[in-house]
Amino acid sequence: MAFAHGTLISLSPDTGGLVDIATIHLKGDVIQSYNCFEHTYRVPTWKEFKSGLLIHFRLTEYKNTNGQLMKIRQTSTVQEYQTRFKHLSNQTQDWSEKQLQGTVIEGLKPEIKCEVKAQQPYTLRAAISFACIHEERLNNNVRRTKIMNRPTTIKPSSSPAANRTFQPNELTQEELCDRFVKGL
Repeated sequence: MAFAHGTLISLSPDTGGLVDIATIHLKGDVIQSYNCFEHTYRVPTWKEFKSGLLIHFRLTEYKNTNGQLMKIRQTSTVQEYQTRFKHLSNQTQDWSEKQLQGTVIEGLKPEIKCEVKAQQPYTLRAAISFACIHEERLNNNVRRTKIMNRPTTIKPSSSPAANRTFQPNELTQEELCDRFVKGL
């Protein structure tokens, strides 16, 4: 139970209590449309209220949000993909958590999708978390590979000893014999 408009109302989704609370925040044309609807019909349920708002204030051109959601693919970062996915999924109705989870996984880049599927996430949130973690690992591997593949340049030494070329000492026959006898 909650107190709104000076009366005690129920917060049950079927009684319109949530609708009463939501209408407190409506302004301008929206409140006028709602008042007209309420006067003509009755106080709608929360589901009817939400559906009515979505229908009334949708974009003027038809948008197949369900189709777009099914076709969405990751083209840049997981974070950007998640933002686009959430934007579309918030405009849809009647999608279960499992459907959303499967759709978000299938839209990932192949190298990330494989790893996320292997983790067998139970929730949409877990799937996105696994995707972020794997993307970070991939990015770290790319950085390491770039560092390891950098050509190494050898700078010539400025010391005079390093600039000399190595020339072996020439030993005489006598010196060679001495070394042989000594076991060198």
